[in-house]
Amino acid sequence: KPGKGGRNTHFALALVEKIFYKNILGLSPQELESWWIASLATDGRDGNCPCAGACFNGKMLNTVLPQQFLEKFDSYTFFKKIEPAHHALLRFEEYQSNLMDVRIIFGSKIA
Repeated sequence: KPGKGGRNTHFALALVEKIFYKNILGLSPQELESWWIASLATDGRDGNCPCAGACFNGKMLNTVLPQQFLEKFDSYTFFKKIEPAHHALLRFEEYQSNLMDVRIIFGSKIA
């Protein structure tokens, strides 16, 4: 059975795994809490899920690990498990034209 999600939720989940769970940037817990990532489709639809994409911040870390969801291409389910889910899944009105995907990454590193 194929997973649920599209390229934006999958991209966001891949970043979540690398930045927040594997901490490839070597950030402190305080720094991780200031970081945000987001990936969304401008037409409001991402693959086979009812959202435009997903966002995540270091304060959303929980015991649900991203690896199994990445392997199954089931990124929508991962973000839906975050409480409250409406903070992680981005929903917009659907449009007929899709200009591009938008990806945002920001945070701070404390010196």
